[in-house]
Amino acid sequence: ENLDALYDRILLRVTVDYVRDLRNFRDLLLSDDEYTPCTTVTLDELKALQDAVNSVTVPENVVDTLIEIKHELEKEKVVASDRRYKQAIKVVKAHAVLRGRTTATVADLAVLKFVLWTDPEQIPTVTDIVLRHADPVSQKLLEVEEILNEFEDKVQNLPEGVTTEAVEIINKIDAIVKDLEELKDIADDPSPIKEAVRRAKDL
Repeated sequence: ENLDALYDRILLRVTVDYVRDLRNFRDLLLSDDEYTPCTTVTLDELKALQDAVNSVTVPENVVDTLIEIKHELEKEKVVASDRRYKQAIKVVKAHAVLRGRTTATVADLAVLKFVLWTDPEQIPTVTDIVLRHADPVSQKLLEVEEILNEFEDKVQNLPEGVTTEAVEIINKIDAIVKDLEELKDIADDPSPIKEAVRRAKDL
């Protein structure tokens, strides 16, 4: 508890698991202790980016959506400090700059799935609520991914031949593919949707 104030100042939060792929783990063991980054940013470039972020306009509809997100999170007992929400606006601005915009949009709020949780157990709730408001396409893809994972397990355990359960799964997959095809018309980048459609059809 004594570190809560310090932890609150860590704005962007990403959980990192242990290396699971054995080839990557081998590379880790054999890597040099002295790591030289391939990508660097000069102080002048950093200052230019900071100036660009400070000049980004945040429209009222973006602020209103953030307030709605805050309200829904608090109903789920996910509470962030006022300071964190204030800093979140700067993250939203930075996201807009990285997308080449001088005005933030509701879609830029999606980055707050890395900002508004405190405990890792809150990540699914925060991700669900933030993406539902900011990026419904990504939210739908997450839902589809969970369903397809469930179906993959069921398909592997199905007996041979046509069964009632197999027919139900096929019908549900057909419905998912139809929903995904409709999403392609509103998605900025349809490639993740195409990949989800391919995966669904492969089942």
